[in-house]
Amino acid sequence: MPIAIASTYSRVHVINDMYYKGTARSTDILRADFDGCWPPADLNIGTPPDAEVIFETHNQPFSDSAAHVSNQERDFVIHLNRMASLSTIFRRHSRVRADSISHENIHVLQKQMIHQGLTDVFGRFLRHGVKGMVKRKAPKTAQYYCAEDEIQVRLHLLVSSYFRDHRKIPLNQHELWSLLHHEGVRLHERCVESLYQSPQGLKALGKFFREKRPWFVRAGVSDLNQALANIDPQQREKFCRIAFPALYGSLLELYGDREGSRRMGYGHNIILTDLFFRQAWRIGHHLDNNREHLTAEPLAKIKDIIAAMPEEQKQDMTQIVIAGRYIHPLSGHPLTLPPATVALLTPCLPPLSAQCVDITKKFQSGGQPSDFQLE
Repeated sequence: MPIAIASTYSRVHVINDMYYKGTARSTDILRADFDGCWPPADLNIGTPPDAEVIFETHNQPFSDSAAHVSNQERDFVIHLNRMASLSTIFRRHSRVRADSISHENIHVLQKQMIHQGLTDVFGRFLRHGVKGMVKRKAPKTAQYYCAEDEIQVRLHLLVSSYFRDHRKIPLNQHELWSLLHHEGVRLHERCVESLYQSPQGLKALGKFFREKRPWFVRAGVSDLNQALANIDPQQREKFCRIAFPALYGSLLELYGDREGSRRMGYGHNIILTDLFFRQAWRIGHHLDNNREHLTAEPLAKIKDIIAAMPEEQKQDMTQIVIAGRYIHPLSGHPLTLPPATVALLTPCLPPLSAQCVDITKKFQSGGQPSDFQLE
């Protein structure tokens, strides 16, 4: 029996067994998606996602939705539609059900970020500007596939499926493009040219090459191609060159990878940075309202966030706090820290090393990553 078939069979059983238990940890679902390997090869997992996921089943015969995570819930509940497929009715171990749980688990991880306060201009789902790239008269179904959180889910489905077959996961932007290209995603021609005309691209082509594409187009591929078809032609290069790597980098960070965004050309782990400034904002808010006694909780969380950062990021964060100003690497929006907040944050951070460099030199115009895109 081919490895790919055997591993998929095992994954389906494992995830369905979680379903019948009624609950699972989000990390356990990810482990099953990556065929029992956690973390996936070469990822640097700091704090793994550990949400407790609850499964609830409903019978909705006239709905085309197999599953969903309600935006109204505080708990992480995946609702599964038993009537979405005959296999979920008559087979204990349904691949449709397993795929739906894998899909919705990524939405759970995204929602977990929202619960931690990332809903402002440093939030998750509109920051990459994809909404502004969509054709003005695109149908609603296309707008769904172009949503940043949905694109991120499809990237997870493709990457985890490829890993189950080949035990490899993209670790830079060229490797991501190579995987997408060989799986049949219609990347912009300049991204494809970069694969075939640069040393990094040629290396990535060799690492993520498929001699033959699967007989059936994977659902993630068709969904991403539908999204691409509804991106404004003038924006498709930017979408493939910037949005795909940025969304994939943040997906790795949802897994708990310390280096997710950095692998895609950004300075550091953006989720950890956003969480840091979310707690810094809370401290400033309490100080402005004469509630100094309430700063202990966000300060404790900041210490945990700092502990999860790679060493170089800790040093850069110390420089940022001392300077009192930060430019977000995605939006380019500035954030200023008042002196009273800086005074409380500084003792939580490591002292600057003698080798540190001027942090302002690391930021690019408009908050974009360094010019990794086309060489």
